[in-house]
Amino acid sequence: MSIFDLAAEDYKIPSPILVDFCTQKQDNAASSALLVLLYFGLRQSELASIRVVDGKFLECETSKERLGQNVVLRKIPFTPMVKKVLPYIDFERAKSTNLNTISTRMKRLLPERHPHELRHTFISRCKVRVQKGNYEK
Repeated sequence: MSIFDLAAEDYKIPSPILVDFCTQKQDNAASSALLVLLYFGLRQSELASIRVVDGKFLECETSKERLGQNVVLRKIPFTPMVKKVLPYIDFERAKSTNLNTISTRMKRLLPERHPHELRHTFISRCKVRVQKGNYEK
């Protein structure tokens, strides 16, 4: 369970606005892409290379090659948190979403935030899960 979910439960706060928007507005071009960024910790530029592997992992190519490094494939597992929103994610649509559309939607929902911050949120969630020993092996 993420820190946001814990806080929402403890303080009776509704789900974060971004997740609510994406699950309620599935027809919006950016909804699936934003959920993928949030729940898999990808960079926007990595969306174009995503593919689902065995229904258990999301694989992508890192976008570090533009910095002179080799392309590396990353496999991110489908966590219990992802499984809750999986019915709302269209991976093919996320893969083909224009990056400007993602940024624009994020700015409209959360004017002071940037899509890359979703990567930081994902990393924070992972750290909390590991510290609590609450992760799948």
